[in-house]
Amino acid sequence: MKKTVAWFIVLLLLLSLTACSAPQSPMITHDADAPEATEVPAAEPEPTAEPEKRFSHGTWNGRTFTSDYAGLTLTLPDDGWTIASDEELAEIMDIDDANLLEQAMIRLTNITDMQVQNANTGASIILMFENLALNPAAKDITVEEYAGILADGLMEYEDYTYTVDETTTVTLCGKEYLALPTHVAEYDLDQTYLMRYEGDMMVDLILTGMGDGSIDELLAMFAN
Repeated sequence: MKKTVAWFIVLLLLLSLTACSAPQSPMITHDADAPEATEVPAAEPEPTAEPEKRFSHGTWNGRTFTSDYAGLTLTLPDDGWTIASDEELAEIMDIDDANLLEQAMIRLTNITDMQVQNANTGASIILMFENLALNPAAKDITVEEYAGILADGLMEYEDYTYTVDETTTVTLCGKEYLALPTHVAEYDLDQTYLMRYEGDMMVDLILTGMGDGSIDELLAMFAN
């Protein structure tokens, strides 16, 4: 039963999508009566902005997972861990063709990029993204507000009793995350949610372990 509960995740949809239309540019005419154009001094060139990082699906090389987009590298121990295949991830996200997984992912609000589980201990690690660019009503939400909504949803869940601790910050692979530690006493289950922005995406790294020190053991699998 513990292993089943450890695989449980609460997904929160922030707000429904709202449609918006961009105003049309005024039509340019070339009437004979139009005033002559006057020479305008050339404006100073604006500094070139860095190109926005494009989302990419993480990859596995043996037991090592790398997400270039999130800047995460995870290496699994040899024993007990199973890796969700692209076909399994596609099924989770209701994507028809696993060969077109990355192209389909960028059109989704919730993306499951990586999922692993240890059948011996019930521990799991899941990397998700919430594409807030597809939700204009939520695009300006802060990481702290996002964590607060998640905490409220967990504490309202009726099937299991979540205890939610104060948020902290965790540095993982050189990136700073807001960490929301939670606990389900009846199953001795610890679950920590690590969150930060990457572009318009909210990175959600969910670590689930059993017993004291289990979350630290999972964090230790990530590259420094």
